Amino acid sequence: MTGQHRQASSKGDRRARQANRQVNPFLTSDVSGANDAENEAGSPDESRELGLDRDGIIVEDVDSRELEGNRELFLGRPVITPEEINRELYMTWAADPEQNRKPRVLRDLSINLGNGQCMWTEPQDVPLDDSYDIFQTVVIAYPGSGKRVAFMHMSGLTGLTTGDDYDFSGRSLHTGFMKSSYPHHEGVWSWGNRMDQALLVVRNPRWTLVGYHELLHEIQYAHTWTEAYMNEDHVWSLRPTVAEWVEWRDQRFDDEIERWGWFIDFWMENGVLRDVHTHLPANTTWWEIVANPHRPYPSLEGYTSPAEPERNYHCTYDMVDSDGLAQGCQPRKVISFERLLDHTTGPAEGAKLAAALENNLNVDLIAEEARECIWRELIVRDVADVRHNRRDQAAPIEDYMFTLPQMNAIVAQLDRMLAKYTQGAWLTTPTAQDLVSNLQEYKFEVENDIAMSLYE
Repeated sequence: MTGQHRQASSKGDRRARQANRQVNPFLTSDVSGANDAENEAGSPDESRELGLDRDGIIVEDVDSRELEGNRELFLGRPVITPEEINRELYMTWAADPEQNRKPRVLRDLSINLGNGQCMWTEPQDVPLDDSYDIFQTVVIAYPGSGKRVAFMHMSGLTGLTTGDDYDFSGRSLHTGFMKSSYPHHEGVWSWGNRMDQALLVVRNPRWTLVGYHELLHEIQYAHTWTEAYMNEDHVWSLRPTVAEWVEWRDQRFDDEIERWGWFIDFWMENGVLRDVHTHLPANTTWWEIVANPHRPYPSLEGYTSPAEPERNYHCTYDMVDSDGLAQGCQPRKVISFERLLDHTTGPAEGAKLAAALENNLNVDLIAEEARECIWRELIVRDVADVRHNRRDQAAPIEDYMFTLPQMNAIVAQLDRMLAKYTQGAWLTTPTAQDLVSNLQEYKFEVENDIAMSLYE
């Protein structure tokens, strides 16, 4: 069997598990409610709503009773959950399923002009229903890591669009790719079992946290999905003042730098549940509490490490590899934001993206001779406007510094992860070795900044 056929059958196997339930192209669960098995595994049910932590960060998985008396925070309107977003999409689909199953426009590949030359074309949506199957990829990154550069490159290679977990794009699942920051509280697993593989994008945490705060500032620390959507046009256009950065940084840094490492561990370890700050194995109940930073962090005196590591439900049941085995959440490739932008390493990093998409069902790549041209179009000529950063009109990025103790904490986190991924089975795992190579570069850069007193 070809790789395409194996991949098609594996997705069919997953869908067959839902054969006795009413399923549509948009809902992550059946029309009547949440997946019972998911609820039994400790995932949020329909009584959960989007919440707001003390810093105005959108978070999921808050019991609606916790919001009693706090509705003024949400401008007097109900909080919108991911389930409600998908339900609205379902109602649109159900009103005219035949029309809404069709793509808005036909997809088209970038054009291979021969001799290593190409012409970039805009990616387009694809049909997605029971009669049209496609191998789909979720692009995972901590908020502020620059995953846009990766998925735009993937779009240039394939002509396929990218959706997002909260569906700000309005494309639902009519895409070849999905982007998300799950299990960070800015992300949500809204795609059910549609994704076939994950790609992990990493960036130096020294700049990732700056980028994350910029995004929060641009959407005005939105409390709800609606508010975030209303501020979407501000993305990539505003930079907070240094004073605003310092206030957020000092309030959030200790937690976010641990979550950065915790996030990467989650995907590399195929969804093993861990405590955010100790990084020790956790059970589902503990993990769901600490995953949301708006809740008081539980006392470690009550912590008991499970006898056997527990794994995230989605990684066990919603993602399988091309042979129907439980590869789960472990990324197919680790992609470096910095290397993809670099004029020396960029083409090779772009080739890693192409390799992850090769021979996937209904994912057509531009000819190999034109793939480096796609990278040049995207990065050098910037045809998709991924390098142009209007934020620089506000203040130079170098003005956004950390304190010396914070810089040392970044190094400590990098050291923890380097120790983890340079022993045992990780030594022969290609993705782990890619990750280690990046972590080493990040540590060198941060230590160099410390030596040059580039801190507050």
